[in-house]
Amino acid sequence: MFYQNKLVLVTGGTGFVGTHIVEQLLKQGAKVRLPIHKRPLILKDKEIQTFPADLMQLKDCLKVCKGVNYIFHAAGAVAAAGLTSIDSMAAISTNLVLTAQMLQAAWAEGGRKIFTV
Repeated sequence: MFYQNKLVLVTGGTGFVGTHIVEQLLKQGAKVRLPIHKRPLILKDKEIQTFPADLMQLKDCLKVCKGVNYIFHAAGAVAAAGLTSIDSMAAISTNLVLTAQMLQAAWAEGGRKIFTV
C-alpha cells in the first residue's frame, strides 16, 4: 500500500472531511499526525499523533510539518451564507491565511507533497 508506514499530516483531521481522510490513511497503514485546535479528536488509534496547534501561526505550521512525508490540507473555517451575512469575507480570509501558512511550512520543511481538499 502506498501510505504504508508513511507519516501523513492531515490538517482539519477532526472535521467531517478530514476524519474520512484519516480513516482511509489508517486503513492503508499510515501513521497520521493531526494538529488539534478547537475540535476534539473523534478517532482513536495508536497510529495517530496529535499536536496542539493554531495553523494561523507559522511556527505551529512548521512544527506539525516537521518530518512528514505527505500533507492533506483540509483545515478551514466553515461558513454558510446565513452565517456570514455580516462579515462575508471572514471565512475566506481565514482559509487563505491557513492555506498560505501550510504551503510556506511545507516548502520550508523540504517541499513535502501537499494535497489541498
